[in-house]
Amino acid sequence: MTRRPRNALAIILLLAVTAVATGCRGELASYGTHSEDVAALGADEVRAWIEFGDGELVVDGAGDEVMNAEMTMPVSFLKPRVQYEVKRATGELLVMDRNRRYSSKDEGFQNDWILSFAQGKPIELRMSVRGGTSIFEVADLDIHKFQLRTGGGDSKIDLAGNWDHDVDVDIDQGVGDLEIALPKDMPLRVGISEGSGVVDLPGLRLFDDRYLVNEAYTGPTEDPTVFVNIERSSGKISLILRDR
Repeated sequence: MTRRPRNALAIILLLAVTAVATGCRGELASYGTHSEDVAALGADEVRAWIEFGDGELVVDGAGDEVMNAEMTMPVSFLKPRVQYEVKRATGELLVMDRNRRYSSKDEGFQNDWILSFAQGKPIELRMSVRGGTSIFEVADLDIHKFQLRTGGGDSKIDLAGNWDHDVDVDIDQGVGDLEIALPKDMPLRVGISEGSGVVDLPGLRLFDDRYLVNEAYTGPTEDPTVFVNIERSSGKISLILRDR
């Protein structure tokens, strides 16, 4: 049996790796924008579940319908799964990123979503973000529940809204920085688990040896209150109090 020289084998392996890498760049070289518009169909309130992979996610309150979405991604990507149905006057919306092969660490990668929801309808937002950057400009929405799970990347959240009801905020932060703007003059109670990283919480004081609260919070009350729970792994957490 004739053995192939080691240097020849090395060359073959190098060519194979180069071909794979070139193929990946080729798949990410061509981009397109996919749009989705979701009408209310008689829903009085909305529950939305968003699963985002990696890239840049923006969620805001600039929509004309339940949701108006624009997603820019490689044309080779599977289109996001968008499912909506109305049950007992509640619109249930699912938006799922079906691509897990690439990440923002790959050369030429771009996966940018802008999801705009309509103001005026009570809404619950539940989101899972694997990585990248996420921005939530949702202070103008009629938020009742806001839930975010992140695996990595940085998140910026504007929840300094003007609400006449309680708001429940639940955040599970992975690796990355988190910045949250919250209402200054609405009762606010914050619970933060132990974790590594820096915590910047100006304007808050310790209450009942368990929570951080603002000046508007004096204890359990029937007044509308924002309840925040943060489970953290690492990274910096910054809480900013703003006028509504």
